[in-house]
Amino acid sequence: MSAGPPDDVHASGAVISVRPRSDGTFGVTVGPGPKLYWYITQEPPKLGTEVTLLARPLSTQTMQWKGQTGELTVLGRVAVQSVPPAYATRIVAPEWKKRVQDAVKKPLYRYQIEGAAWLASQLAAGKGSILGDDMGLGKSIQTVAAICATRMFPAIIVCPMSVKINWAREEFASATEPVSTTIVTRRRGPIEPANVIILNHDLIPAREEQLSSLGARTIVLDEAHAFKHPKPPSRHRAQVATRLATWIGRPIELTGTPVFNRIRDFWRLLHIASPADWPSYAEFCQRYCRAPDDDLPSHQSNIVTSYGRVEYLEELHTRVEPVLLRRLKHEVLPDLPPKSTRKIIVQLDELDMNVYRLAQADIVQWIRAQQHGDLRAKAASRAQTIVKLTTLRHLAAQFKMRRAIPEYLEQWFDRETIEPLVIFGFHKDVILAVYRECVRLLGEDRVSIIGSADKAERRQDAIDAFNLGRTNAFVAPIKCAGTGINLQARAADILFVERLWEPTMMNQGIDRCHRLGQMKPVTATFIDAADTIDEYIAELNEAKETLITHALDDSQAIEEAIRGVDALVDRFDRAG
Repeated sequence: MSAGPPDDVHASGAVISVRPRSDGTFGVTVGPGPKLYWYITQEPPKLGTEVTLLARPLSTQTMQWKGQTGELTVLGRVAVQSVPPAYATRIVAPEWKKRVQDAVKKPLYRYQIEGAAWLASQLAAGKGSILGDDMGLGKSIQTVAAICATRMFPAIIVCPMSVKINWAREEFASATEPVSTTIVTRRRGPIEPANVIILNHDLIPAREEQLSSLGARTIVLDEAHAFKHPKPPSRHRAQVATRLATWIGRPIELTGTPVFNRIRDFWRLLHIASPADWPSYAEFCQRYCRAPDDDLPSHQSNIVTSYGRVEYLEELHTRVEPVLLRRLKHEVLPDLPPKSTRKIIVQLDELDMNVYRLAQADIVQWIRAQQHGDLRAKAASRAQTIVKLTTLRHLAAQFKMRRAIPEYLEQWFDRETIEPLVIFGFHKDVILAVYRECVRLLGEDRVSIIGSADKAERRQDAIDAFNLGRTNAFVAPIKCAGTGINLQARAADILFVERLWEPTMMNQGIDRCHRLGQMKPVTATFIDAADTIDEYIAELNEAKETLITHALDDSQAIEEAIRGVDALVDRFDRAG
């Protein structure tokens, strides 16, 4: 950078605001203050970019900025050196970063602290926001941290039916201070007062009047792309969500689904977050979307999609950035541990849950009847107990395949760039159901599946197809995962649709991806059905009580298995 005249300004800072101008240029503000600098450019930088400026000052004025008195200097003849951030970031006050981490028990990663702090600052300023982080990066915990840090209670959470329990038991249970929750399950009836009211998407039309009168201070729309419809009827959930967000204010929209490949569908999300900036669908389409046969302006970047052309791309990105924060997994790799697990607690449909409870009651009754026999009879009954409990686990898995697991798979594969996924199950019918769901979403030629009886040649063909990128889903029984499968060259994400008694077997499944040659952090996700044996097994596994049923030549393993089964039976007996 060449030296300027003596009166030139030489300053460094971060880009805190970028605004499009009517002449096609962009106004950029560099801070964070109390000295601010503003200049005009043809090429807008991304928010959070660190810049060094050498420019001629044109004017300086005193202004208020975040409660402080500062100076805003307008610059001309600007030379800029910039270092874009590794991933999208937002400039927020340091105290917000501390407050969001203090608001939850679990340590947050750096990008999660930044995201939660940005959400908190948006809430405090009365603004809406869209958190578009990649799937699995913790959008929910960032939201919980922001709401708890700002004490924006009551808060309404609108989410898919299957994850209502997860919001209550996993997400808000991690708050430092107790947070009361109410889960709404029916279309009618009173709503119990609580800090957080949780209900599924389909219930909000019937509950609109009640929700609008709760005095809520924020509303969270989880899987917000479900509200994307631009022109639905008045009672459609998209219209209801829009009215509730306008009435309550400070909406938070969570979606891991990319937005710029379906640009027309993005208007509703922007309108909910900031209706004043995005008032009209027709104007949005006229400005940014044209039919594929329309002429393209030569002075603006554009992309072509199956939904039509997207015009004025730099302007669109710039206008969107103040309300949208999106980080992809590969962008935040340095923040992530080499291996981690996460649990998603899902809710079964009411009818399925009733069937499950009847089956569990029969098994609990049988277990109690065995307590009156002699020691030999009790020892013999343990093997039968494991069989019966495995049957109960099988039933829970079948019911998860009705809604919860298909919802997860649809969210995972509904992305512009599909990430490969390894899926482990136990029962043959469950594995085949998962395979059929993946085929429905991806096509048969994009899914690999192996079974325990497959010959070595067919097994290796399926592994090779996945590792070479010809398929995006790899489905297998957990019992096949112990040896002979190396998936680390391609996959870093594993989904367990069922748990085993033996956590060691599941760890071996995780290690199919977490081994020498893996360049990404590995994440294993367990989907557990609430109030079922899934939670009992998860609790025992997490307590490292190993339940081993096959190592009959190892007396110590047998003793550990017996103790574990006894602990599980005791818990079921108490629950019954």
